[in-house]
Amino acid sequence: DNPYKINTKQINQISQAGVDVLLTDSTNAYKDGFTPSEYDIRKPLEKIVAAAEGRVFIATFSSNFWRLKTVFDLCKKLNKKLVVNGRSLQDCLDIAQRLGKIEEVEKILVRIEQHKNYPHNKLVFLVSGTQGEERASLTRIAMKEHRQIRVCDTDLMLFSARSIPGNEKKILHVIEHLKKQGATVKLPDEKNKIHVSGHAHSEDIK
Repeated sequence: DNPYKINTKQINQISQAGVDVLLTDSTNAYKDGFTPSEYDIRKPLEKIVAAAEGRVFIATFSSNFWRLKTVFDLCKKLNKKLVVNGRSLQDCLDIAQRLGKIEEVEKILVRIEQHKNYPHNKLVFLVSGTQGEERASLTRIAMKEHRQIRVCDTDLMLFSARSIPGNEKKILHVIEHLKKQGATVKLPDEKNKIHVSGHAHSEDIK
């Protein structure tokens, strides 16, 4: 059997014996139904990226490999070049490449020093800073402290993540500075379905 696959037979056996205490993720436990799949955001994200007139910046958690792969696959499909800016994001992609989870990396990835060699509508940037972290890539871009990137009025900034409670003020600070420089900012909502949670809803936990 695949050691990386969930052993549902064993879980069922444990449940029949009776469970006294369950230690589990509580973040979305109060939400009804099942957590949407990562595949649910592929088409909405593709539609937005394909329609963008200029550069697209996508901020997401570096620990969410499947979101990184979604962005990578979209760039491959739409014939875009991907620039990764953020050490933890780069580490995640390096590990994925070594494990064979992403292919043809050399055709898709572009070093940040080379991004000016390509038209703006051919560039997608995967950046850190979903929570307004002070030294994160997106924050430095917003504050005009990034060495290689300055905001253009055709830039589109996508937050492919939810705000962690307590970080709202920092995130709004970054958004405000991005908008002041002319960028368009999109956050995940019912209209812009560019994020799904990695936390289990009540039916998943059940």
